[in-house]
Order: sequence, then structure tokens, then C-alpha cells
Amino acid sequence: VPAKHVFPVPKPDPEIVAMLTSGLTASIALEQ
Repeated sequence: VPAKHVFPVPKPDPEIVAMLTSGLTASIALEQ
């Protein structure tokens, strides 16, 4: 993963992990 796509999170909250996962799947779907 390129460094420009990575950002630190203060703590691994389930809400943050879910948001990142849903954003990633949406990004993949839009590219296809």
C-alpha cells in the first residue's frame, strides 16, 4: 500500500475499522 493511502488512527475502534473496510470495498466497486 502506498504511504499516501495510509493514515494513523489513535486506537483501533470497531467503528473506524468498519468505516475503512466499507470505504475500501466502495472504492474497489467504483473502479470496476
